[in-house]
Amino acid sequence: MRPERHESIAKSLIPAGLAGLDGILTVFGQADTYLAGDHSTVQEGNPIGAFFLSLSPSIFLIAIGVWMLTIIALAVFLPPKLGDVISPLISIGHAVGASTWLIQLPLGFLWVFSFWLFIRVLVFPFYVKLLSRNRPLPQHEN
Repeated sequence: MRPERHESIAKSLIPAGLAGLDGILTVFGQADTYLAGDHSTVQEGNPIGAFFLSLSPSIFLIAIGVWMLTIIALAVFLPPKLGDVISPLISIGHAVGASTWLIQLPLGFLWVFSFWLFIRVLVFPFYVKLLSRNRPLPQHEN
């Protein structure tokens, strides 16, 4: 495998991981009636996710797995500059989605705050480095 492919796969792990986290939190965030088998009580803002959840939690989790593989495939096969833009956008979308479930937990604010602190400290610097690589930084004259 070419080195660029390894880098593409590496940069896809953050959005794919956040998609997986969002999916797991989505299933566990469903009402007791949904988890007991009444799939008409889906609680999901994304219409695509709601459709798969209305079928069953297992089908939803399979769909999330397919989406995670799609994210990795996009990172590998899209032109690098396009992948550099799409990767953070998918990450932000799933981080926001995960936050909507975390806020509902006891002490939800602390979960969300900790989650976004993690994003800021570990994920954000990765994207800053990713988006600034091979691009000259602007020079400011004093």
